[in-house]
Amino acid sequence: MGRFFRLVVAERHPRSGQLAGVFAAAYRLRREGRLPWFERDALEELLGWFGGHLPAPRPMRDAAICWFKGTANPCTRRVWDLA
Repeated sequence: MGRFFRLVVAERHPRSGQLAGVFAAAYRLRREGRLPWFERDALEELLGWFGGHLPAPRPMRDAAICWFKGTANPCTRRVWDLA
């Protein structure tokens, strides 16, 4: 069986009670609008890339918890850029 990993930040997600994942943190940062322009542009590029390349079930709920396969693939490499 393959290995899976999840990248989290040092805060709890208010609805799930679990450590918030990098996507929840990224969307929160985007919503708050407090990033400098160069970080905002990089974040938008990464989120746009994931939107076009990472299949997600619909509807994706706010408290979804995402895991990645440990194999080297484009999504796995890009999620480290998001972290």
